[in-house]
Amino acid sequence: MERLRNHCPAALQACGLKYKEVKAEQQVVSPQQTPNDWDRVKDLIDWSQPLLYQVGSLADNYQAWLLAPVDRNLRLFRSDLMESLTVNFVAAASYSLALGWCVGLLLWPLVEYSIHRWLFHACPPPTSPLLITLHFGIHGLHHKSPFDTRRLLFPPAPALTLAAFAYLPLRAVLAAPLATAVLAGALTGFLGYDLTHYYLHTGSPSPGSRLYRLKRRHNQHHFAQFDRGESCITLLPLK
Repeated sequence: MERLRNHCPAALQACGLKYKEVKAEQQVVSPQQTPNDWDRVKDLIDWSQPLLYQVGSLADNYQAWLLAPVDRNLRLFRSDLMESLTVNFVAAASYSLALGWCVGLLLWPLVEYSIHRWLFHACPPPTSPLLITLHFGIHGLHHKSPFDTRRLLFPPAPALTLAAFAYLPLRAVLAAPLATAVLAGALTGFLGYDLTHYYLHTGSPSPGSRLYRLKRRHNQHHFAQFDRGESCITLLPLK
């Protein structure tokens, strides 16, 4: 307060700011001064209008006005949309949704590897024609005819069906917006995986590149080591 009095005397007088002097080494606002006292300080702006368009005109009075707290909500923008983007609940919701999307994106490689390793590459019992047929329809056909480009991308209808089933357990433990964000992140990872898989079968990456090493490993999975390299994408570096 002493510093403000020394640097902004005109501003203090303009807004009628009161202070109480105590010991020279400890000058503070009187503890008896309540928020209601501050509310009685003369306002230099129109509180019925957005503040962001007014504070710039306070000039020398800005510091004194700023250091006179009031117990009321303030508005920054005329636009309801712009105003909604500056309050905490929107910011917190945005961060939560972004975090949920990142969680889903990071979970996808684990989900894809698990499905590919323990479902797609499970060996159906020879005594069950039904399970053999299901295995062939789900993934066996891709290994039987790996150059059939019509079947390199996952078909939309079963993909949407699986996404709907994946949403149910997420919705059971998370609020709808957060569950949707996690699923959206996982679907983003799925699309990246599916397009990369398509390219590894049809593209010609430059020798020595990461995609070249991925293609070589995936070819080994198809033609040499059926039980290894199940995932065509990995977060680990390839030597």
